[in-house]
Amino acid sequence: MKCIDKFITDELKDKELKEVQVEDFDFKKFDLKNERLKDMNKQLLKMRCDLYLKFTKQFMSASDQVDISSKIKPGSLSYFFLKNKNLALASAKDKILEEKVSDIGSGNHSSCSINRNKASVFATEGKVDHDGTHTSFGQFFQQCKNYDSSYTMFR
Repeated sequence: MKCIDKFITDELKDKELKEVQVEDFDFKKFDLKNERLKDMNKQLLKMRCDLYLKFTKQFMSASDQVDISSKIKPGSLSYFFLKNKNLALASAKDKILEEKVSDIGSGNHSSCSINRNKASVFATEGKVDHDGTHTSFGQFFQQCKNYDSSYTMFR
């Protein structure tokens, strides 16, 4: 899979991933590390690459339809989508992630003030900050929560 992904990103970078066919691959340029794959019949290697390529294309198509923003229930389409994401090529997953992040939009700017002395004194006492009001992170988190409970400032 790494060889397929490297070949696509290096040699076929001008082509859209959905347009890539197994016939575009030059298997002589693949840097195969596994001895079994080096000795494998070229037709069988071609079939395996075609299978990964087809799965990746279907994975990309399904990514628009799958809702992963809510809690994932075992047995759901989202569950199986995420469970099998390791079979898709990394370049395709990167592209999907870039699209999702760009769809989110940009965040906004906010400022907060933290009492570092309070956090330092609390840290030396060795207590646990259960309500998140004493540590630096806790103070910051509480102010962000009060500012915007959806935390859009982190986009």
